[in-house]
Amino acid sequence: VITMTILFLEIVLIRYAASQIRIFSFYKNIPLIAAFLGLGLGCFKSKAGKAHILQFFLLLALTLALLSQITLFFDQRLSRLAAFASTEFILGDTLAISPGKSVAAQVSTTIAIAVIFLLIGALFTNLGRFLGDALEQVERLRGYTVDIFGSLLGIILFAALGYAWAPPPIWITIGIIGLALVVPRERMMLPLVPIAAFCIFAVWPGIGETVWSPYQKIIGQKVDDGFNLDISDVYFQRARYFKPYDQVSEDEIKSSRYYLTFWQHRDLDRVLVVGAGTGNETAVALLAGAKQVDAVEIDPAIVDFGRRYHPNKPYSDPRVRVIVNDARKVFRELEEQSYDMVVFGALDAHTQLGHSSVRLDNYVFTVESIREATRLVRPGGSVVISAAALGWIQQRFIDLMEAGCGHKVEATTFFGRSIHVTCQVKPEAGSGSTDGRAGVEQKRIVPHDDWPFIYLPKPEIPAAYMITILLLTVISILFLKYGGLDIFTVGFFRGHMFFLGAGFLLMEVYAINRLALIYGTTWIVSAIAIGLVLILIILANATTALVRRDLRWFAYIGLFLTLLLSYSLDMATALEQGAVVTALVSVAIVSPVYFAGIIFAKSFSVSSIAGASIGANILGAVLGGWFEYTTMVTGIRSMTIFAAALYAMSLLCLYMYQRRSSP
Repeated sequence: VITMTILFLEIVLIRYAASQIRIFSFYKNIPLIAAFLGLGLGCFKSKAGKAHILQFFLLLALTLALLSQITLFFDQRLSRLAAFASTEFILGDTLAISPGKSVAAQVSTTIAIAVIFLLIGALFTNLGRFLGDALEQVERLRGYTVDIFGSLLGIILFAALGYAWAPPPIWITIGIIGLALVVPRERMMLPLVPIAAFCIFAVWPGIGETVWSPYQKIIGQKVDDGFNLDISDVYFQRARYFKPYDQVSEDEIKSSRYYLTFWQHRDLDRVLVVGAGTGNETAVALLAGAKQVDAVEIDPAIVDFGRRYHPNKPYSDPRVRVIVNDARKVFRELEEQSYDMVVFGALDAHTQLGHSSVRLDNYVFTVESIREATRLVRPGGSVVISAAALGWIQQRFIDLMEAGCGHKVEATTFFGRSIHVTCQVKPEAGSGSTDGRAGVEQKRIVPHDDWPFIYLPKPEIPAAYMITILLLTVISILFLKYGGLDIFTVGFFRGHMFFLGAGFLLMEVYAINRLALIYGTTWIVSAIAIGLVLILIILANATTALVRRDLRWFAYIGLFLTLLLSYSLDMATALEQGAVVTALVSVAIVSPVYFAGIIFAKSFSVSSIAGASIGANILGAVLGGWFEYTTMVTGIRSMTIFAAALYAMSLLCLYMYQRRSSP
């Protein structure tokens, strides 16, 4: 129960922080790293008492109060500071700023992040003590297996709440009930009741019609000319009324990206709209005479708002088929050359995929994605991208479309803040271009499935991230030091456990990313990916329990071989080979988890102090979390190489420990 509660609250705080403070939509794994830091220290210390449960509730109340109220006063300013501080494109904010102001913005943003980081770390230190205590009371391997079952239950529970669109008060209530089941009655105190009640009411929904979809917080509000949607308190889209083409002037048409998209394409047979949102593109496609429109939107709550509030009611039209799914997944399921036009709506990167730094729309804006879209269009048809874009990223969308289409494209900008790019599909485009840029010079950087970071100007870790990582690393060391842990005298065995944790986090994030590319960046795929990782760990535990021999050296061989296999996989080729090959690729992607699980299970089963061993392992995940940012430079696939290096360090530590321990 304590493990279920810990994992559940960890996911709750990660999601709530990203929804309330926009900068955590871009630094999303920082709350995760803070939670691991606190858990690791707590497991090392163990010996939980009354004071620690009281500290937890007080810190939870403070953290939730800060996260729930900071939006009203500081969030918009922090988002602008984050935009000023980084070369990364953050939607809706200005890019141009002087170097002096940029440094000031970086420091200010980092300080704000550090405050939340320390609060979450301290919060989970108290929970880690309870976990360390629990693990000391049972046989090692059996206790660890129960621990993983609890984690699996936590994932299932949060996925069920996501499916039901449950709001934060329900999340917090369930977390508090979990804690009440764990903490001995003699440690429960009367003051905890009002504090718990405060925590629940602190996260109560605010203005407008607030809905917590499986992905994000959405706020809907009626306005004079339609219905506004905000995501995480940032403007996303307005569902507004569109007049028929014969009732608007040519100037009005040319100044509206919605009207312009279909102006020269009347009486279309079939149209595919990707990122359909509340239905604006769909409504105008119908006004242009489209006989059938397939509207793809990943978030069911946005579709629901569109059904209820869009003035044109496009989703109620019998000519419209709404598909709630990931765009890339849909591309692979539709018939080739079956559409006259594919329109990429204004997809906005407000939300990230699971614990990953990859955003929900990243895999939609890659060369491979544009190629897949062109294969769906009949010769002579069009692929269109409409996107909010400032500065250099306007050229990025042009380069991306040219790379995917294989020839020059047409582009129009609107008021300097958005861009409209059109590719005319040529007869030979149906088979797809092998290099993605036939006839176009390949000098500019374009996103692809291994480096899908469309919002980065080039492969780099932006200075703003580097400053944040450096400062939080120093804070982490001080946090552990003043928490009573000397990180420089941990010994070879705990070093072995530490590097196992670091490698494991990278493997887990890699698996989530690759499975999302295969099966879609939907919330259910992320939940299943994490659940699959936990099931493989349970199987590894069972193998260790049944086989009396020490399998760690054989498991290391299997681990390095499967990591090499994962690195060598060509995802583009694999995705074109059908369901059987795709399934085999999926197995290959997650298989290193099984071998790593065997190594950890055996090492943990012979550890002298369970809390300290699991603490070292969790603290290693902090290092793995920082390593994830290297993908901004080296790509997603490189995570397997870094994981292999970290596992090699764990092997070296194990060898040194056994050499020193032998007679």
